[in-house]
Amino acid sequence: MQTNKQAYLAIQNGTGEKYPSTFALTLEQPVTYQEMEQRLTKLAEFEQPEFMQSETESGLYFRFNYAGEEYRYYIENVAIQEPLDFRYLFFIDQVAPKILDKAQQAKQQIFVETIFGDDPLLSYQLQLKVLYLLAPDLLIGQDLSAGNKVFSREWLSFQTETNVLPNVENLYVIHTVYDEKSNPPTGYWFHTHGLNRIGLPEAELVIPNALPSYYGVTELIATYVNNCIENKRTPFYEPILAIQTPTHYDYLVAIPWEEGLTYVEDLPLLRELNSLEDLPEEVEDFHGDARFLGDYPDRDEYHNLPSVILFKAQEGGDRLQKVLSYQEETDFMVMKTNKETAEMSERAQKRFPYFRSAFEKFGPSSEPKGFFKKLTKKSPAEWGFLIKFGIRFGEEEGELEHMWFDPIELTETHAKAKLINDPFYVKEMQANGVYEIPLDAITDWHVYRNGETYTSETVYQVFR
Repeated sequence: MQTNKQAYLAIQNGTGEKYPSTFALTLEQPVTYQEMEQRLTKLAEFEQPEFMQSETESGLYFRFNYAGEEYRYYIENVAIQEPLDFRYLFFIDQVAPKILDKAQQAKQQIFVETIFGDDPLLSYQLQLKVLYLLAPDLLIGQDLSAGNKVFSREWLSFQTETNVLPNVENLYVIHTVYDEKSNPPTGYWFHTHGLNRIGLPEAELVIPNALPSYYGVTELIATYVNNCIENKRTPFYEPILAIQTPTHYDYLVAIPWEEGLTYVEDLPLLRELNSLEDLPEEVEDFHGDARFLGDYPDRDEYHNLPSVILFKAQEGGDRLQKVLSYQEETDFMVMKTNKETAEMSERAQKRFPYFRSAFEKFGPSSEPKGFFKKLTKKSPAEWGFLIKFGIRFGEEEGELEHMWFDPIELTETHAKAKLINDPFYVKEMQANGVYEIPLDAITDWHVYRNGETYTSETVYQVFR
């Protein structure tokens, strides 16, 4: 069995082990392997599908080709021995109590396991499509590889209705451990589960102090993960451009947890950082009391696997810093990779019909009618809409400033909208100005209803 050091070295070389990606499906009615085969052959995208019964296990092997790459799955019917307990699990979205009651009475689950290919987001999307084919009558699904998080039939349907690649944050879950003895808490430990299935170490933030808000945690971790995926490597000890503040740039620095724990309370100079070659083969400091959450004694068998703690390096600075030292949202802007921005824009544009449908019923000059009249008795004024456009500002291709606008009117090709903030780079626009902007410049959008925010990842919940 390889040590964490050996795993880190392999990850650095791009040959890190990929853990299996495993889901469990709870259906309304039991299904046979013959019925599974019939369901899995309904999607023409899966080329040359083949099935093989396992000689050593009770399940079914399924393989197919997609875009020139082969994908293999192991699928198994498993009898439920005890009623499912959902009390301590993270739910991606709401699941009706009556659905949970049915799930707790179910007698069978389907386990679906695969090893991801070269493109983790495509591999994840294809696995979701396999799940949707297998479980048209899904009660609840569980992503066992990402902290056992629970999802609904509606979420699975929404994720698979187009070929839009999923958000990278779907690949993992962030668990938050905090000091429950203090109010407000005086320490936090944020850590992911699910990145090991794409051959990356898990990511952590260890914060031994109070925080003004959680803002930035999910964005910073997503930026780190997207950077690793886009560059197909984990940059141990190397600064990653991640944050822009009003005065400077900040960088993320990923350090193996075995070494990073020694820096949480004693931040070193950047030139004092070690390398993977200097990392010990084994960590023995698991004894004594924990100095802070996430310290050596807090690490069980699930939390002592390959993982990195994220720190910050300030532009022009010479010392490692804590990541979340910002006071509020306006203190910083999280930088996104080109690939991440392009995927986010595609997601927003292909799912824009959801936005348009709600806006036409509940926009500034609309009255609710039809389905939406049944949906709510609230005033249209309690709905809100924002669109983010990428506005070109330079002569170079791809020089865009992404800004939020309040839409006033939508046509088939353009939006008439009011800019809600002062631009950094676009000199031709100013806050509160009204402009005609082509819809193909959309990079993101939000729908607000009764205090809730819906994005291109969650807007399906408005229509349930």
